[in-house]
Amino acid sequence: MKLSGLSLIIFVILPFFTPGDSEHLLLEKYTSHLLRRQTVLVESVRSIHAKECTQNISYGSPRFCDILMDALPPVSSGHTGSGVLIRHRGKIRALTAAHVCEVGAIPETFSHKGITVKVEQRHKIQVSGVSLNNSATITKIDSDLDLCLLEFDSPPEVPPAIIAHHWPKISDRVHYAGAPHGFMSRVYTLIFDGRFAGWYSDKVIFAIPCTSGSSGSAIRNDRGEIVAILQSMNKKFHHICFGAPFTDLKKFLR
Repeated sequence: MKLSGLSLIIFVILPFFTPGDSEHLLLEKYTSHLLRRQTVLVESVRSIHAKECTQNISYGSPRFCDILMDALPPVSSGHTGSGVLIRHRGKIRALTAAHVCEVGAIPETFSHKGITVKVEQRHKIQVSGVSLNNSATITKIDSDLDLCLLEFDSPPEVPPAIIAHHWPKISDRVHYAGAPHGFMSRVYTLIFDGRFAGWYSDKVIFAIPCTSGSSGSAIRNDRGEIVAILQSMNKKFHHICFGAPFTDLKKFLR
């Protein structure tokens, strides 16, 4: 029996597109959508503002402090990193690296040649992404594990990311979405693919691109589950990256 034109097309296509393939494509599209919504940019900024100035009357103009207070601009320093939205004790919170949340301590008093300036410090953390743009506060931090948990005033309504229960095998594919060098927007998402490489001391190691700002990204398996939080990289080769294993994440979140 001869095949009609339509039958021939169906016969050619079917071997390459099975119901399983269709389900895989739908799952990939769904997980990519969730990946975008669950990934956030974390900006942690500590600023100082001159609050009070005192001077030794024998030094300079008696109005030196007044001039200085008017002239001193606010000074700030900070970090930018990535994060992931998870559910913790019934609330949607952001999980990231501790060094993203922490900003170096700034002295409260500066003295030089008879002039003493007291400053007021302000620490602000802003979390933004496809699903939110909100301020956050540190609810838990562990510098040894290099993990930080952030809480929102108004938690977003986002399906949270899930932490894995099983390790990928060496050479298994992994991926993450992040904000390297602060690049994140509502209209694009940077997603990187790589391989699980194994263990390096108490960290897990990946062959995947990473750089400044990637810290705090959730590295995921092919099911979209978090297997690690990215924390550092090899300075000479930015495709060797290290992270906190999911076992540390579960210990931290208890």
